[in-house]
Amino acid sequence: MRITLLKTLLLAFLLAPGLVQAQKTLRQKMADEFCKELDKQDISDTWNEENQQKMGLAMIPVITKYSKEIKSELGIDLSSQDDYKKIGEIIGAEAGLSCPKFRKMMEKLVTTEAAPADLAMEGTLVELDLTGSFAFFKVKDASGREQKIWWMEYFDGSEDLAKNLTTLRKKQVSITYTEREVYEPKLKDYIKIKVATSFAVVN
Repeated sequence: MRITLLKTLLLAFLLAPGLVQAQKTLRQKMADEFCKELDKQDISDTWNEENQQKMGLAMIPVITKYSKEIKSELGIDLSSQDDYKKIGEIIGAEAGLSCPKFRKMMEKLVTTEAAPADLAMEGTLVELDLTGSFAFFKVKDASGREQKIWWMEYFDGSEDLAKNLTTLRKKQVSITYTEREVYEPKLKDYIKIKVATSFAVVN
C-alpha cells in the first residue's frame, strides 16, 4: 500500500460529498474494525515491511466479514489481487482519518520519506570561509579531492568548528551532510550542494 495512493484516496474521500451514505457507513465500519484488529497486533508505529505484513493480516478478517457489502455497495467482488488492493486502499484511506495508530504510522512514513538520509565522509579540514551570505568549509577526502560543505544551519559540532578553527585546520575530521537542490542563477538551473548536519574531530 503506497502512501501516495493512500493520500490521494484520502483527499478524494474528503472532497466527495456526493458519495452515498451507505458507502460512507461501510467505509467507516471497516476502518473501525481494522483499527481494532491493528490494536490486537504486536505492532510498533514504524512503517516497515514486517509491520506492513501485520497490517495485511489485520485487514483479512475485516474484508472477510464485509465481503458481501463490499461487493454490493462498492462493486468490488474480491476475485483478484487488484480487488484486494483496492479495498485495502479504501480501508487505509478511511483509517488515516479515524485510527490513531494508523495515522501515526502514516505520519512517520511521510516524515521518513521527506527527510533524506545523511551521508558521511572523513578527511582533512582545509578551509573555513565566513565571508559570504552562507559559511562553508572544505574537506580534502582520501582521494585528495576537496569537498565543499555548506554551513546553513545549526549542527552538532558547529560551535567547536567556529571557536577552534586555527587548531582544527589540517585535522582529520568526520562530517555528515545531506544533499539539497538549490537554484544557481548563473547556470539558470538547479544544482546539488552538501549541507553539514554534524562535525567531529577524528581521534
